[in-house]
Amino acid sequence: NAHIHVLQAEACRITGVFHQVHVFPQLCESQSILQTLADLNADPTITGIAIHTRLSTRVSELTAALAPGKDVDGVQPLHLGRFLTNKRLWRLPRGADIVKLLKRAGTSLEGMRVICIGNASGFAGILTWLCLHENATVSAWRAPTTWPLNMLQHGDVLIIDTDDLPAMDGVALKPGVIVVDARNQPDGWLPRRPEDLPQEVALLIPVPEGIGPTTPARRLASLVAMYRTSASVSL
Repeated sequence: NAHIHVLQAEACRITGVFHQVHVFPQLCESQSILQTLADLNADPTITGIAIHTRLSTRVSELTAALAPGKDVDGVQPLHLGRFLTNKRLWRLPRGADIVKLLKRAGTSLEGMRVICIGNASGFAGILTWLCLHENATVSAWRAPTTWPLNMLQHGDVLIIDTDDLPAMDGVALKPGVIVVDARNQPDGWLPRRPEDLPQEVALLIPVPEGIGPTTPARRLASLVAMYRTSASVSL
């Protein structure tokens, strides 16, 4: 995702953090990426590593190859296990910034009904767990080519992480619903222009492929915490 690379590079430049990007073609063999990860794991000058890929089939293989001490996003199996049991340390996974934004806006997820449709980027699955940790009620819908019409009218938060949904003409949403849009393609239903949104939508948070405007800040916060932790251990 070129956009997130630009945002991260600018954030690192402003804060004085050394930053490098390794880009691989879509049809690249996993071994080439795994070798690069191994080199970065072994490099003492590298504090943290973040992985971003559209191919969800590769995510588990690549995250498992991360050194736990250099996992910025908290997706390495050790950290993911701590996250699922709500015993994570200081690492903030993807979606944690969305929860913080809602809290700052005065919206508590406790007792709210969250509906998750699809999990193409892996973002929706993580965010639904965060909502569960906030004591929300979560319904996950894994048939991304249809709408769960009987559920939408009761959803306080709607998470969409698939590009395969059909048109939504005549489908009623709950008034005041918050929509988190993780689709890669902005066309089709739910346009991102405020004037074109259904009147029931109170707040739209676009995070294409699970990457939003606060992602670089969240990653930098985790990176600084990782650096401080390693420095205190060495002392």
